[in-house]
Amino acid sequence: MSYRHNVVRPRRPWMVALVAASALLLGACGADNGATSSTSNGGTSGAALPASLPSLTELGKGTEQSPPTSGPLAKPGVAVAFVSCGQVSPGCSAPPAGLDAAAKELGWTTSTLDGKFNVGGGYATALHQAISQKPGAIAMAGIDCAQIKQPLEEAKAAGIPVFSMLGSDCDASGGEKLFAAEPIYRTGVTTAAQWYEQWGRQKAQYLIRKLNGHVRLINVRFNDTLPSLNEGVTKELATCSDCTIVADVAVGTADAANPQGPIVPGVKSALLQHPDANALLVPFDTQLVTTGLLQAVKNSSAGRKLVVTGGEGSPTGIEALKGGPPPTAIVGYSAEWMGWALADTINRHLNGAALAPEGFGTRVVEQDHAPSGDRYEPAVDFKAAYRKAWGIG
Repeated sequence: MSYRHNVVRPRRPWMVALVAASALLLGACGADNGATSSTSNGGTSGAALPASLPSLTELGKGTEQSPPTSGPLAKPGVAVAFVSCGQVSPGCSAPPAGLDAAAKELGWTTSTLDGKFNVGGGYATALHQAISQKPGAIAMAGIDCAQIKQPLEEAKAAGIPVFSMLGSDCDASGGEKLFAAEPIYRTGVTTAAQWYEQWGRQKAQYLIRKLNGHVRLINVRFNDTLPSLNEGVTKELATCSDCTIVADVAVGTADAANPQGPIVPGVKSALLQHPDANALLVPFDTQLVTTGLLQAVKNSSAGRKLVVTGGEGSPTGIEALKGGPPPTAIVGYSAEWMGWALADTINRHLNGAALAPEGFGTRVVEQDHAPSGDRYEPAVDFKAAYRKAWGIG
């Protein structure tokens, strides 16, 4: 992969909700495209594709695995407080809703505290509220230890175990480990950083395969969070001899959902500077839909020719996929599954049992395999697996 390091940063700051709302928010792909097939915007056919590159069919099967079907029975009477990254976002509200549903099966009680995207220290405020309830456990999703270190130390001192899905513990940056345990996401993926890197690789693999190894990418990426997600994208593109990032559109978390922020003008500028661009990648559905980027792409003759990879399969992302292309595909995951995986991790920890891979993965969905409902639908019946593991039903 060659990398033309053109970073596009239009100057229109506007403080909005943090990107955690995006972060927490699909089906088999269409007919497989091999190395010798051609596409309308993939350049010449017959490119030498990486030997390890998954086919479109394999990408459509994704990385989801079955959750554990055996384990400790439900520990009775547990109260769990969930610190949400921001309840107005489906991506943030779905994990606590998933935990609430799992808790009902386990005979537990739950409460949800709204972190309000950490605006005005909302995460710490919500965690302090959770601690005051003296629950048996505290759960979070998409919140890193470093963002709330002091209240985490207070929870630890009070003997309340805290668990975060897709959030890195403080030991990831050389500090003290403050989470009681990190979920094992799936076999071979044991940290949030590994999970995000694999997700980034999967996004890039789709573009390489879809464009037959001739990628000219406009890459919308974060410049202040989730470095492993972008590393996954760049590492995978580096395996492709004729794949190039022609422009970075760098965005900070404060502008990640901002219609007046840098994303739309940045992509427009990149299209003017790089008429050979044939692909656009965004981290999450929010960056594609909420910012107005999708409509801007559809209004542009150059934009309409792009292979656009959307985000995680939130309701807005699925609606966009059904109305596309663009986007051409999303690389989704089940935010509800996150809540059930947290419940299993908590139950195992409180029972003194070993943790087990939760099967939580991602997969590519193109438009012709969009789910019938309004959000991503996993291929695995994870609820049935967990009920069996907990001895329910």
